[in-house]
Amino acid sequence: MKPTESNTVNLISKKLDDACFIDFGTRVVQKKDGGNIYPVYGGGGATFKMDTYNRESCLVVSRFAMSKQCTRFVEGKFYLNDSGLTVRPKNKKELTQEYLDYLLLTLNDTIYSLSRGTAQRNLNVSKFRNLIINYPDSIELQHHIANLLSKAENLIAQRKESIRLLDEFLKSTFLEMFGNNTANDKGWNKISLVDGCENKKDVKCGPFGTQLSKSEYRESGIPVWGIPQINSEFKILPKEYVTEQKAAELDEYSVVPYDIVMSRKGNVGKCSLFPKGFSKGIIHSDVLRIRTDKKRVHPVFLLFQLKYSKKIEMQIKGVTKGAIMAGINVGLLKHIIIDQPPIELQTQFAQIVEKTEALKIQYQQSLQELENLYGSLSQKAFRGELTINKAVSV
Repeated sequence: MKPTESNTVNLISKKLDDACFIDFGTRVVQKKDGGNIYPVYGGGGATFKMDTYNRESCLVVSRFAMSKQCTRFVEGKFYLNDSGLTVRPKNKKELTQEYLDYLLLTLNDTIYSLSRGTAQRNLNVSKFRNLIINYPDSIELQHHIANLLSKAENLIAQRKESIRLLDEFLKSTFLEMFGNNTANDKGWNKISLVDGCENKKDVKCGPFGTQLSKSEYRESGIPVWGIPQINSEFKILPKEYVTEQKAAELDEYSVVPYDIVMSRKGNVGKCSLFPKGFSKGIIHSDVLRIRTDKKRVHPVFLLFQLKYSKKIEMQIKGVTKGAIMAGINVGLLKHIIIDQPPIELQTQFAQIVEKTEALKIQYQQSLQELENLYGSLSQKAFRGELTINKAVSV
């Protein structure tokens, strides 16, 4: 689908309060009102359940404790508490609900800017009522634009589902080939984690304050990779860097492609593979690096074993110490037991992963293009630059 040039559309411009009814949710508490059927929503996700509902399939705007994502569409029957509100047209012959919903979703950032407070941001309802909205004077065009954006949303949802299914495929393939290391013992060699590396220093936590202080961080240079990068599978770049000289001093804490990087604090045990094509960096003190002997243990196979083996999960819990801030004891981690299937089988699995990840990258690129197109379409639509004759067909 591709947007085209369009004629200018006649737009109606009104204050939100003049064009719409604003309906607040109702205060409820779990202890008194809780039930088992319908989810209770406020300005964010569902909290508890009730046996009655007061909304069905509609757009919710956050009122109290607002996050940056302060507008969301909730499907099905639910109960809206007083932390949220809904908006509906006063004259359905002038403004459709579907068009209004998409318009408010597009105005999410503007609505968030109407909030006030520091510790907790709450919507300034007076300013919200005075928000100016614009919509075509043609109901037919409003329906057409809403239908167009709905189709684009469905394509985005399908692409996201395809990506999710690829992840599920890799997980199921790993479990089918190797089991979960609990009830399914295939009689493979069992070795310590450190014995799967070339030397004992290949299981290494990042440098501490005496080796790398915050004052030595720079805004550019050699990146210091930490927990945010692990959680995002290295899609988020670091904010902390060191000089090349400092990186050379800390070479034993380096990370290179195909190293496994694991969180040793916070989301303990979360791990990702340092991507090929990335330049050498340094690991943060909150993470650790595992560099395998690739002739014995393929890093891709080990990564999936660390992620999906129940036996490994229990062992990592056993070497995690600390009451206030739990953290992995690296000395103990070195001696957890891993399976060592034939390297040929490990490599076969790694090749499956590589091909699937390549397809996943294509899907992610396609998803980005679809999301960019959706943004472009919505901007054109709400500026009055799309008509029925010249609007995009999906």
